[in-house]
Amino acid sequence: HILRQEGDRDEATKADMIRLLIPRFMDRGAANEEQAAARADLFLDRQELRSGLLVSRRAQSYGFVHLTFQEYLAAWQLSNMDFDNVAQITQPRLRSAKWFETLQLLGGQWARESDEKADHYIAWLLENRGTTITEQAPVVALCANVVKDIRGVAELKPQTRGTFKEAVEATLDAFRTGSGVPAKTQLEILEALGQLGSAVKSHLIDATKASLFQVRRRAIEMLLSHLSDDELFAMDHILEDRSREPICSYVRALIDRDKERAVHFLIELGWFGEKRGEGILKALRLGGTLKERGDRLLMTRMGTHCLASWIRTEALQVLANTWPDETTRKLLAERAVQDEHYSTREVALQTLAEKWPNENTRKLLAERAVQDKDEGVRRVALEALAEKWLDETTRKQLTECAVQDKDENVRRVALEALVEEWPDEHTRKLLTERAVQDKDEDVRRVALEALVEEWPDEHTRKLLTERAVQDKDYSPRSVALKALAEKWPDETTRKLFAERAVDPSLNVRQRAGCWYTLSKTHSEFGRIVFTKDLDGVTPYLDPAKPISGMHIKRAAKKASVPDDEIDETVRSLSAHLGWDITKGVAG
Repeated sequence: HILRQEGDRDEATKADMIRLLIPRFMDRGAANEEQAAARADLFLDRQELRSGLLVSRRAQSYGFVHLTFQEYLAAWQLSNMDFDNVAQITQPRLRSAKWFETLQLLGGQWARESDEKADHYIAWLLENRGTTITEQAPVVALCANVVKDIRGVAELKPQTRGTFKEAVEATLDAFRTGSGVPAKTQLEILEALGQLGSAVKSHLIDATKASLFQVRRRAIEMLLSHLSDDELFAMDHILEDRSREPICSYVRALIDRDKERAVHFLIELGWFGEKRGEGILKALRLGGTLKERGDRLLMTRMGTHCLASWIRTEALQVLANTWPDETTRKLLAERAVQDEHYSTREVALQTLAEKWPNENTRKLLAERAVQDKDEGVRRVALEALAEKWLDETTRKQLTECAVQDKDENVRRVALEALVEEWPDEHTRKLLTERAVQDKDEDVRRVALEALVEEWPDEHTRKLLTERAVQDKDYSPRSVALKALAEKWPDETTRKLFAERAVDPSLNVRQRAGCWYTLSKTHSEFGRIVFTKDLDGVTPYLDPAKPISGMHIKRAAKKASVPDDEIDETVRSLSAHLGWDITKGVAG
């Protein structure tokens, strides 16, 4: 009864349950329907309390705790009914997913009773399989599962078995793109094909071209026991698959069948697309440690001929980790120059610096730091040189790159390496020059930050004061002002901030930022009060205008300043800034 509910309902009302059970209790001696109903009610309560088979889902309704019990007991109930009644109940539901398990269990139940019942059931299912592929697929899949379950239990008549075979073969359209047949049903049909063995080998091969990768992968696995070596190696269309999983299954099958032949076969391929390369890599990993000569040849081929750069990169890393010898070193040196993708060249250089930190590698790094067309590769080369070869030659090259490289990121990395490894007067002079002359604002900013960190003296202060006014970009000016406020919070700095706060060439945010930078060195109240939404970050108030008493009170509360200390805090901050914040800069 519950299974026959419409839609996804999986319960029945208590009234329905009692109505269904009344005839049973009448048969068991109840004097009348009223007494039968009372016993049915008691039965339901006991079932819930004692067996746990049924549970009250909500008020006045019941359902099975486990779907498996519901499916099994429904199949048992059906198996004890006349076939005509069963046909009437199940015929409209043959393609319902929620009836699938019950109908499969029903076949197994009848098979245990007799060959005749099992055969009659399968034959009836096949007669009602429909005409379109969408109608046929789920019914044929159901038949396939029943046939699998009853093997060795019941024997089908030759005519029924022949019809079943024809039906399975006829459903091959389910594997074609746009068939509308769900993946689960397609796999069920495929399993049915597999049960027919070598007789349907050609159909299984067709299934390796199905639209769903799960079907293609499973078809490959099912074919293995039916293919000769030559047939297996002839199925190279699988290597064109658009998913890595079927490719991986196929390559694993090749290796398991004949590894030497498989490696030679794969090496001879003209190219490796991304999915092909990924599938082969996964298959080789699943095969265990890569140590054999054939594995090396295959990895070498993939490291040079795969269309996907990340596959080439990974293959080169496998070679470096597994065979760290001169042959691998030469291959990496070649790819560091010739590979078309920057990421592969980067990894090749990094691997060479890590595993072969010798003169040959140094020369290559020095060359690529200047000649490579990609800034990321040049940067990686410089970083490797600075890490492994801390000598005057490396310093000279870093200095040249910090000035001459066309990319700002390379120049920045060169400056940072010089500051870290050679924090001397020569580096200071270079930083001072680049803080003014470099065309990129980020490089100028980095140069100023390094000077403040390593040389916080009067010379640096003078440069910061100059750049706070003269630099054309906001970022270096901001760094300069911030450093002055933190390192030199005196009258000279305050005057500079006052000038910047009324500079008409700056917008409101930039002018206010000057005061914000200086005021936050005073107190938490100073950090907060210049911002409109009192969180200490932009948007800022205009310092030329007075700050209202209401805003000051809110800022004081945010900064945990007691009411009786607000006036003193405002006076102290105003003195720190050099003007009364309640009147504005003009006041």
